[in-house]
Amino acid sequence: MNIVIVSMHSCPMGIPGSSDVGGMNIYLNNLAANLSELDNNVWIFTRSHEGCTYVKKQPESRFQLIHFEIGNPDTDKYDLYDYTEEFALLIKEFINVNSLMVDFIYSHYWLSGIVGENLSKSFNIPHFVTFHTMAKTKSKFLPGNSEHPNRQRHEKRVMDSASYIIALSYVESMDIQNFYDISEEKIMVFPPGVDLQNFYPIDKTSAKNTLGIKSHNSVLFVGRIDPIKGIDILLEMAKILKEKIKYQLIIVGGGTIKSKELIELQAKIDTNNLSGDVILKGSVPHQQLRTYYSAVDVFVLTSFYESLGFVLLESMACATPVVASNVGGIPTLVKDSQTGFLIDGNNPKSFAEKVWQLLIDNKLNYKMGQQGLKKARLMSWTQMTIQMNSFFKKSIH
Repeated sequence: MNIVIVSMHSCPMGIPGSSDVGGMNIYLNNLAANLSELDNNVWIFTRSHEGCTYVKKQPESRFQLIHFEIGNPDTDKYDLYDYTEEFALLIKEFINVNSLMVDFIYSHYWLSGIVGENLSKSFNIPHFVTFHTMAKTKSKFLPGNSEHPNRQRHEKRVMDSASYIIALSYVESMDIQNFYDISEEKIMVFPPGVDLQNFYPIDKTSAKNTLGIKSHNSVLFVGRIDPIKGIDILLEMAKILKEKIKYQLIIVGGGTIKSKELIELQAKIDTNNLSGDVILKGSVPHQQLRTYYSAVDVFVLTSFYESLGFVLLESMACATPVVASNVGGIPTLVKDSQTGFLIDGNNPKSFAEKVWQLLIDNKLNYKMGQQGLKKARLMSWTQMTIQMNSFFKKSIH
């Protein structure tokens, strides 16, 4: 098959944890690589940016990443709405100039959905879409959250016009049905996988030494520095946990240490008297995360909403137990009190209690880590992509 993937606002080969680079990017990178290994030709179209980790493939490669310059380098994500038509025209020109025979469009996020809808109509080919986050779910879990005024309207329009909507969990499927009045028959659920070649347990002592972690008890958070990730809850948890045990919380993500997000976060850390207890690392190359997951004792995710929570799966693949918010698609991965702990209501006290429990109880920590590892090994990207590939083939013929 010849597949065009649209990721207008964010490049799949950006550095995870930097601005607008998170689980969706990891998803796209793994999906495209695995689809190409199943004898498909894949083109991903995204905007030009600094810090791309993509190594240009040879012309005969089945996976090509194409960057287009739109707006300015500092154009805000939501202002890209004004460039959706231009972006679609650039893709059309590329397809026509290179005489590509495209079988279907697969777009990601609402901005790309607008572009995908345009391309689908122009070439009269199927359009599949995954939203990753949606305006109405963000508003539900994060009241007062500011969104583009046209986002909800376009999400509904793209859902109505698309051939299929691909959800990452059954919870996300239900949200689409309930919030946007979409028929269940139009939604397919394909949970993503984890790259087991890059994420696996390594010796904890060796990992700690590599990273220079001296604390006996260590906790990790990986993600964008964004309100939806519950960063304030994370800091509240850190304050409560500090009263119970001597430990260190490591936060990975947020771009460079000099980024606006991390400067503001460091100020909050200082204000809360957590300097020395909470360490900011900034964003790190994705391959290095295995060392972080393996070095720490507990992984924590305080998000108000996650369509799935890729970082949880990566931590589990490294046999490190997780404590996470009981929201969105997270319960798809984490079975409470077995593969980790789920926290209701984003209660910082409950987060602190469960993290503390895993820090002081080595047997429980090991048991949950091993159960999480078993779960992760059942969700490899290879297995997940084979299922999606079969669905795509049936849908376009």
